[in-house]
Amino acid sequence: MKKLFFVVCCALLISTSFHFAASNTTYNFNYWTTKVNPINHELSIVSQQNQIKTSLVLKPSQPAVLKVFLWNINNTKLSIDQLNFFIGKSKLTLTANSIQPERKQKTFSYAFTSKELKKFVHQLTFCNQAYIAYDKIQFRLSLEGSSRSVASALNTISKEHIQNLPSPFNVVQSKNQTFDKSSSYISTVHTIKDSIVTKIKTYNVHKKTKKNLFIAFLSLPFIYCLFMAIPPIRRYKKRKKAFQICKNEIFKHIQKLYIRREQLIYFDHYGTLKVDRWHKEIDFFISKQIKPILKENNLSDYFLLFNKDLRKIIDKVTINYRNNRDKANKLKKNPIIFDPHMTGYDYESFCAKKLIDLGWNAKTTQSSCDQGADVEAEKNGVKIVLQCKLYNKPVGNNAVQQINTAKTFYFAHYAAVVSNAPYTKSARQLAYSAKVFLLHHEELEKFIQNIENKK
Repeated sequence: MKKLFFVVCCALLISTSFHFAASNTTYNFNYWTTKVNPINHELSIVSQQNQIKTSLVLKPSQPAVLKVFLWNINNTKLSIDQLNFFIGKSKLTLTANSIQPERKQKTFSYAFTSKELKKFVHQLTFCNQAYIAYDKIQFRLSLEGSSRSVASALNTISKEHIQNLPSPFNVVQSKNQTFDKSSSYISTVHTIKDSIVTKIKTYNVHKKTKKNLFIAFLSLPFIYCLFMAIPPIRRYKKRKKAFQICKNEIFKHIQKLYIRREQLIYFDHYGTLKVDRWHKEIDFFISKQIKPILKENNLSDYFLLFNKDLRKIIDKVTINYRNNRDKANKLKKNPIIFDPHMTGYDYESFCAKKLIDLGWNAKTTQSSCDQGADVEAEKNGVKIVLQCKLYNKPVGNNAVQQINTAKTFYFAHYAAVVSNAPYTKSARQLAYSAKVFLLHHEELEKFIQNIENKK
């Protein structure tokens, strides 16, 4: 009995050791794994994603089978008979062959022909993703790691000398068979990186390196010149930008500059043109308008480069503005009919002509030294001064103030503002206090009649 017990224990120990030695071998590669059963030489390339298990099963002397296992599906979906597997431009239709309602699991499979298997393996190793679709539901299947899993399977087949597998996995020669040339295809697939490296090494690296060094040597002077030219180009662009900002500011205030020039330039008693006050006004404009805006744009350092040019530009544009204004205000012949589109100078002549028709000796004043009066008229020792405003908006206080000053300057008896437009409330209040008349040009005749009746 003791001997029998000893023999049984030894048999159990040997069988257990054999069982552990013959257990499955697994190789993991990201989403894909390679499983090998050394007992029956069954290989499986497996991926499990999104509660879906996909397995390519290879058995000796049997066609390769693609299996898809669905887990955790409800009772209504247990009735699904087939699903579609999309990879590359291919579509495989898998049919259901087993169902386990208690585990909510269903298995689908597809048997490959030799030609279909080659194409499938090619797409499996080169594509990035595949799709499984059933009952209007689509699952994405990542193929990351699939090429290494295929390469691992080929390596295992070679090491374990597994024979009679479907092409292109029949890489081991049997004693009675010649080597299957189609198996070299899959070997090329899993060693794609090595082949690329080999092609790169076969390239004439030395010749290319010499050519690149020669080109780099020839381009050094150009690169040096370009590098040295960058700072001057930047300074030139900043100077140009600063100068343009100054010109924009000048043209923004061109009308006010023109007015100040007309006010500050005059002839002295000896006929000499005095421009000192105008030059001071230019300095004031530069210090209050130009320099602050250059400082805001961080361009103050460039002001000294065009300071003199800037002063010449201010003087030139104000003169051009005056010349253009004189052309626009050129007197029409006999402007006796009012036209709302006439110029301001024509409107002054229009008002003067009305006074002439009423028997007054009237004339327009010179724009440069009118002291606020546009028309001066006299009759029988009575002198009146008019300021004429052709406006499309109400006339304000400024016109009243100017004509009141002109009344004193010309020693006039009466002063009036004549316009085609209405007057503001404040202008009427000031005119009442200063005894200045506010008229529409149609009221000129009545105004003259009232003056003559007071004699």
